[in-house]
Amino acid sequence: MKLQECHKRKITFKQAFYCRGMVDGKVPLKLLSPEEEFSALVNWTRHELPKGQKMELRIDVEGMTYSTILNRYGNQIRAGTITKKYGPGAIRYDWLPGTTYQSLNVKEIEASINRADLINDAKMNGQELTQEMILRYEEENELIDELLGI
Repeated sequence: MKLQECHKRKITFKQAFYCRGMVDGKVPLKLLSPEEEFSALVNWTRHELPKGQKMELRIDVEGMTYSTILNRYGNQIRAGTITKKYGPGAIRYDWLPGTTYQSLNVKEIEASINRADLINDAKMNGQELTQEMILRYEEENELIDELLGI
């Protein structure tokens, strides 16, 4: 896997993914195949991730969901250790319907991962969350963050 190669060989993210294709930037991420989604996120990271920022990147390999943290230092992007996040049936991201490559930002990627984690954790506990429950949870957390000044 290219992420492992990037981490083990200590090559840059750009070197590992120099030939990754790109999909139409106006198509909602929710409609992309897992391969297209990964390609869009890799390209977004290479071209749009702000310097000094980091983001989590997730990928499915044989039904298992793995994760790594990508850090941007100047013009270089480094991949961290790859860890297993979830088993079969898990989702990587939970994109809002209007989210496209062009509207992506670090905050939206983090929110999508947080929603996916809520859904995956609920599934592991035999529960199912509705979109309303997820949105209510997000609103409560935003209010708490605002009160704490985060």
